[in-house]
Amino acid sequence: MGKTDEAIELIKKAMRLTPFPPSYFYLNLGNAYRAADRCKEAIREYQKALHLTPQNAFVFEGLTICYGQLGREEECRAAAAELIKLNPNFSIKFIMKTNPYIDKELVERWINILRQAGIPEG
Repeated sequence: MGKTDEAIELIKKAMRLTPFPPSYFYLNLGNAYRAADRCKEAIREYQKALHLTPQNAFVFEGLTICYGQLGREEECRAAAAELIKLNPNFSIKFIMKTNPYIDKELVERWINILRQAGIPEG
C-alpha cells in the first residue's frame, strides 16, 4: 500500500513482542525494507530468515532483487539460481499474477532485475 515506514515499525513491534520470531517476520521485514529502497537492511533480514528456513524461495526472490539493485551481479545471479532450484515453476508470469504491490513502477523495476538475473518469463 506504499506505507513502508509504518510496516517496518509494526513488524519490528511484533518481533519485540514475540520471544522467538518465526522466519516470515524476517521475510516480511526484508520485504518492507526492500519496498522502502533500503536493500542493505533488507538483505540482513533475509539472511536471518534463511537461517531459520534455508529453503525459502521467497527469501531468494528478495535477495535477487536487492543484490541486483545494489549492483552485486554475481550474488544476484546466485540467488536467482537458488530460487529456480527451490521452485522450478517460479517465473515472471507468476510474479505478475501474485504481486501485492500497488506501485507498478517499483514492481516493473524488480521484474527487470529478475529477468536480468535469469528468471524465466513462464
